[in-house]
Amino acid sequence: MRPLRAAVPALLVAAVVGGCTYIAPQDTQRSMVPGDGLNFTLGPDISVSSLLIVAREEDEPGVLVARVVNSGGEPVSVAITGAGLDEDLEVPPGQTVQIGGVDENSQVVVIDAVPERPGKYVSLAFATDDGRSREAVAPVMDGTFDEYKPYLAEIPTS
Repeated sequence: MRPLRAAVPALLVAAVVGGCTYIAPQDTQRSMVPGDGLNFTLGPDISVSSLLIVAREEDEPGVLVARVVNSGGEPVSVAITGAGLDEDLEVPPGQTVQIGGVDENSQVVVIDAVPERPGKYVSLAFATDDGRSREAVAPVMDGTFDEYKPYLAEIPTS
């Protein structure tokens, strides 16, 4: 009887601790953004990933950085507005359009005067030609980290 009395508290503790992992969501099952940019969808076929802006200072020019993916079978036009932008992107079916200017196949989208300083967020609107839309807040980054320094080279100097 004595061994059973000693085992009961241990079994209760194991059941309580084990139950926590039973009801808690697994981190490996959560969607995450593996970087500084924002990821979102504009419907089942259009997604935007790694959205951010690189600028030296507030009210100075900056570069929009993102990937727009069209996994559908039809071309899609995506309009980006806000922060002085009025940009239309044509995204072919099954293709990705890289915005940023560092890669030779990417498109350079310059914001004439980024309305926030690095470390803050800028609101942008994305809309497809079939009426889907979404507001998104893009983090503003500067050249503090080495991975953003190449984008600064794409910013026109005055």
